[in-house]
Amino acid sequence: VGAEQTTAGLSVLSDHAVPATLILVGVSDTVDGLIEQHGSVERALVQVRMPRMSSDELEHIVTRGLELLGMTIEPDALAHVAALSQGLPHYTHLLSLHAARIAIDAGLDCIDTTHVVQAIGRALDKAQHSIRSAYAASIASRHERNYYPDVLLACAGVAAPFEPVTR
Repeated sequence: VGAEQTTAGLSVLSDHAVPATLILVGVSDTVDGLIEQHGSVERALVQVRMPRMSSDELEHIVTRGLELLGMTIEPDALAHVAALSQGLPHYTHLLSLHAARIAIDAGLDCIDTTHVVQAIGRALDKAQHSIRSAYAASIASRHERNYYPDVLLACAGVAAPFEPVTR
């Protein structure tokens, strides 16, 4: 169901005072980004802000998951996963999953930074088309020396020794 259909359905429920409680989960900086087609729905909503997770929380996700597998991760690699995740647990899971698979394929039980760098490539290979398109558009340049990938990485606040991955 698309966002427009969801907000239209909420509008109908609200207009007819249907005694129901719905839990909607969406990702946006503001509720406006989630209900932009039907602003009238806002009066029937209770907004619960979900702040981004701390580095400690993200690192706990990784170490706990690896513990269950009998694996470990080097401190620098763990810090890179947390930094790259930018407080979003989806990316923590995604990067650590790929990094763990890469380490296992190499016969290792400890993830290092090279595994995390390779995991970035795998995650990009499997990224949604809309994300890939937005990235490609944001780094496009007609100049021979294109600084946009570096600028985008800097804007993301990632101060890591990674080379931009181009796909």
